[in-house]
Amino acid sequence: LSSLDDGGTGDPSDMGTSQNTDISAADMTTTPPPDMSIIPPTGMLFVEGQKFLLGRPKLTGDIDSPPYEVTINSYFLDIKEVSTKRYKACLAAGKCSSITNAGDTCNTSTAAAGKRDDHAINCVSKTQAEAFCDWEGRVGSTGMPYRLPTEEEWELAATGGLTAGPGMELYPWGPAAPYTMADYTNIKSKICWDRPGNGTCAPALLTGTPYETFKGKVRTPGFFDLAGSLREWTSTAKCTYNALTKSCAMPNPLLFIVRGSSFTQTAAEQNMENFLRATYRQAQDPADNPDDRGFRCAKSYP
Repeated sequence: LSSLDDGGTGDPSDMGTSQNTDISAADMTTTPPPDMSIIPPTGMLFVEGQKFLLGRPKLTGDIDSPPYEVTINSYFLDIKEVSTKRYKACLAAGKCSSITNAGDTCNTSTAAAGKRDDHAINCVSKTQAEAFCDWEGRVGSTGMPYRLPTEEEWELAATGGLTAGPGMELYPWGPAAPYTMADYTNIKSKICWDRPGNGTCAPALLTGTPYETFKGKVRTPGFFDLAGSLREWTSTAKCTYNALTKSCAMPNPLLFIVRGSSFTQTAAEQNMENFLRATYRQAQDPADNPDDRGFRCAKSYP
């Protein structure tokens, strides 16, 4: 992993004097809520497919630019990251493999001793995540395998295809100015973030109301932890955005994209890299299984 992916050491005392309390800066009333007339599998929400701009405009640098137009079909997506309890059920059924990372912050480790079953499962490789999704879908009411989401599906669930104006970034809760140290307390109270070495969060750990978001707006029902908690595997191979060809070019089948920020990333890093933005992406070896890596499952519709 890169040093940025591993996390750094931020200075929580350097938070400035003002705090951005209105983090959903744009009027998002046109964003439709989840369509509840279509009954999703348990623990999932229905996301209607659409055409949208994937990525963000930036002249130089970041892997999530330049944006290009994509069209994706409707799908279902897990509301929450897969929990340790759910993964242990797959282990008990003999359909998932044991977590080999024995670090104390891994939720199946000896240090956890069964006390983190309500936390998201971490320290999983892409192969382990795929095996779980396949198993859970087959034993569920649909009788059909689930799968990892593509990065396009992940981003649509997080942004709804919204665009950010000049000087703004897109977050799962809407467009806002890039976060600074002045926003530290507000953000950390709502997502599991900036806790390097401390592991994932129990639901009661957050002091604020956790973000529940759907397609770029705070909504109930909505998705949890599309920012913070764990970085999530997708099924998309590493590729380079190309606005001219409207494609993700030069795929590398040896690396795969992970999405979202995690508890390991700090406020100091956020200033430099803006990890919390909903378009942020990074390529990883599919065998990689650090303590900041988890996943959620998707299912095609219909």
